Amino acid sequence: MPRLSEIYGRAKFFKFSMALNMLMYSILMFSRSYELNLFSIFIVGFFTSMRTGVGWPYLLELVPKASRPFHATFFGMIGASWGLQGALFFVFVSNNAYIFMGFGYILQIVALICSLALPESPVYLLSKGKIYEGEQALA
Repeated sequence: MPRLSEIYGRAKFFKFSMALNMLMYSILMFSRSYELNLFSIFIVGFFTSMRTGVGWPYLLELVPKASRPFHATFFGMIGASWGLQGALFFVFVSNNAYIFMGFGYILQIVALICSLALPESPVYLLSKGKIYEGEQALA
């Protein structure tokens, strides 16, 4: 997916994966069907890899070069800690999965809304000869 996003634009792939993840999270939150929940968990996992594979380089392209190491480390730690936070929540706080899933659902809604405002990748725009748009994306 990262290579296809370099050819056709990162924003399209990222927004598509965010919208599909939002749909699958909605199914997970409101469905009581075991089979449908398993399907939605599979699709969330599949498109999470697309979202992170495209979103990670996309994020770093939008950050000034001098602060990329900090941002890469900081956001990498946050992203990697969600599984640990979920496990600790279920072990020590609650046996009710819907509280934790609801929090993730709210974050997914916020992320989807924010992703709609993202500009196209400056690297993609510059590779297509759109210098003015690439500079605007960095501004």
